[in-house]
Amino acid sequence: MRYAVALDIGGTKIEGILVDEKYNIVRKDRVPALKDSPLEEVVGNMFSLIDRLKEGYDISGIGVSIPDHVASDGTVGEMIKIQSLKGYNLKKGLKERYDTKIAILNDADCFALAEHSAGNGKGYSNMVGVIIGTGVGAGIVIDDKLYFGEHNYVGEFGHNVIDPSGPLCRCGLHGCSEAWFSGPKIVERYKAKGGSLEDSDVRAIWKSDDPVAVLIREETVDKIGLALAQLVNILDPGIIVIGGGVSNLDFYDEVNEATRRYSLGEKKQYVKVVKNKLGDSAGVIGAAALILEDKPTV
Repeated sequence: MRYAVALDIGGTKIEGILVDEKYNIVRKDRVPALKDSPLEEVVGNMFSLIDRLKEGYDISGIGVSIPDHVASDGTVGEMIKIQSLKGYNLKKGLKERYDTKIAILNDADCFALAEHSAGNGKGYSNMVGVIIGTGVGAGIVIDDKLYFGEHNYVGEFGHNVIDPSGPLCRCGLHGCSEAWFSGPKIVERYKAKGGSLEDSDVRAIWKSDDPVAVLIREETVDKIGLALAQLVNILDPGIIVIGGGVSNLDFYDEVNEATRRYSLGEKKQYVKVVKNKLGDSAGVIGAAALILEDKPTV
C-alpha cells in the first residue's frame, strides 16, 4: 500500500492528512497559520505537522495545495493569506528536510484534480473545477491531465473581465469575475445598493425577500452564467464542478440556465454545472493525488 502526506494551506490553518492509495484518510491534523505569522513559525509548524502525520509510515511523497501561484522552482507568489510565505521557496525548504517527492500546486488546480480523481468530475476526461469563495479561480483538466499552459499561469478565471463597467477588483481591473461574484464582493454589492439586512452575509442575502437581495441574486447568477459560458465555449468541458463557500448556495438550476443562455449553439445542450462532492477535503485530496497519481506539477 502506498501512502502520501498532503497539506492544504489556508488563511488561518494548515490542514494535513496521511492518505492511502485508495484515498482513505489514515490520519488528520492541523496547525495554525495566521496572515501575520512569521515565516519561521509557519514553516516550523508545517514541519511538525508532517512529522506527526508520517510517523511510522513509509510515504511516497508530500503534496501541498497553496492559495496562490507557485513558480516552476517552487517559489510562492504573492500569498496574501500568509504574507511571510511570499517569495519563499517552499519546495526547496521541504526537500531539504524530507528525502521524498515534493509536489506543490495552487488550490484551484488541486481542487480540480481532487474532483476529477475522487469527486463529481470522476469519469470525465475534460472538466473544469471552479472555486468561488473569498476569491475566484479555476483548474482545468484536459484528456485526464491538468493543463498548465505555456507559462504555468492557467486558471486565472477570477481575473477574466466579463463586464468592464463592473466593480473594481483587487487586481486593478474593473469587472473581473472575482469582482462580481466572490463571496465578499456579493456582500459589498448588496450594501452598495442600500441593502438593509443587518446579517448581510451571502447566505442571508440568498434567503432574503428584500428587493435589493433579490436584485443582487439575479445579477450574481447572471454574471456567473456569463463567466462559465466562456469556459463552455472555449474548452467544451464535460462538466464544471463548483467549490468554495459560494458553492453551498442553492442556485444550480439558475446557474445552469444562465450558463446555457450565454453558451454558443449546440454547446447549450452540454452545459453541466454541479456542486463539488468533496467539500473542504478537496484541497488535501488533490494534493495527495499529486503524489499518488504522479501528476505533473512544480
